[in-house]
Amino acid sequence: MKSAPLRRPFASRAAAALILAAAFAARAGGGEPAVLRAYAGAGLKPALDRLAAAFEARTGTRIEFDYSGSGVLLARAKLDRSADLFIPGDADYVDQLRRETDLVASHRTLGYFTPVILARAAVTPPLRGLADLARPGLKVGLGNAKSCQVGRTSDDLLAAAGLKRAALDAKESLTVNELVVWLKTGDIDAAIVWDALAREPGPELVVVPIPREVNRVSRVEAAVLTHAPRPERAAAFLDFAAGEEGRRALEAGGLGTAAP
Repeated sequence: MKSAPLRRPFASRAAAALILAAAFAARAGGGEPAVLRAYAGAGLKPALDRLAAAFEARTGTRIEFDYSGSGVLLARAKLDRSADLFIPGDADYVDQLRRETDLVASHRTLGYFTPVILARAAVTPPLRGLADLARPGLKVGLGNAKSCQVGRTSDDLLAAAGLKRAALDAKESLTVNELVVWLKTGDIDAAIVWDALAREPGPELVVVPIPREVNRVSRVEAAVLTHAPRPERAAAFLDFAAGEEGRRALEAGGLGTAAP
C-alpha cells in the first residue's frame, strides 16, 4: 500500500507561505526570477507545463523540467544534487527513493493517472478490452517496465487479463508520450496509456476504457529533495499545486486531482 504524504511541520508550511508572498512582491517589483529544476514523468508534461506557467505568472519563479520515464528519473535523482523536485508518474517511485536514500524532504499527492487502451479507429473489429491486445496481427505498443510507470502498470493489467508481454506483438517505448506519437503515425495499432494523454484523441484514435475492477490507478506524488538548492521555493510550488488555482491548472492539463 502506498504511504500517505508526509506532513510538513507548521513552521515549514508557514515558510512556504512567506516564500509565495515574497515571490508575489518580487514579481510586482520586477526582481530577478528564481529557477527551480525538476525531474518529472513524461506523461505529466501537459499538466505540469500548465501548472508551471500558472506558478510563474503568480510568482515569477520558473520551473525547468527534465521529462523522461520515471524509472530513468529515479536513477538521476539519486545522483543529481542540483535538482529541487522529483515528480514521477507514481508514488511508488517516491516511496522507493525514501526507502533507499535520505533525499526526500517532503512530498504530497498531486493527482491520479487512470490507464486506458488507446487504439487506431481503423482497427477492425474494434477493440473491446485487454484480451483483444493478443489478437493476431495487431501491432501493440507498451511502455518499458524498467523505464516508465505505464510499463509496470501494463504488466499488471496484462496479467489480470491472463496475458504476458512476451506473447504480444509489442513494440516498447521508454515513455508513454512516445506511444501516443506511434499511434498517431500508424506505427502501432493500440497501446496502454494514461487517460491524461487520451482526452482529445482526434478522429483517428479511439479510447477503450479498462474496467474499474481490474484497472490499476497510479497516484502521482511530488517530492522536495533534501539537497534542493531552493527548498523553500520548491515547497511553495507544491503548496501552489495543492491550491485551487494549481488544481485547475493540473486538471486543464488532463491530470485528475480527485481520487477516482
